[in-house]
Amino acid sequence: MDMLTSKDSFSDFIKAEIEAFYKIKLPDCPKQDQLKYTLSRYFLGLYEKRLYVRRVSGEVVNYGVSHYIFKIKVA
Repeated sequence: MDMLTSKDSFSDFIKAEIEAFYKIKLPDCPKQDQLKYTLSRYFLGLYEKRLYVRRVSGEVVNYGVSHYIFKIKVA
């Protein structure tokens, strides 16, 4: 992971955190405003843990992890 400086934007800090913690390389210019990644899946998909990354104008603005049981969001 590259060292971030005070000149880096808030989006770069969030992107670096996602890449370091979840080991996911985010694309630079996605066409979608929200990206979805499945972090883990157990028992043939009965339980899933997903990462949602929200972008505005190509910049990462927020992310969150959701848990699903029987395809119903529980957290």
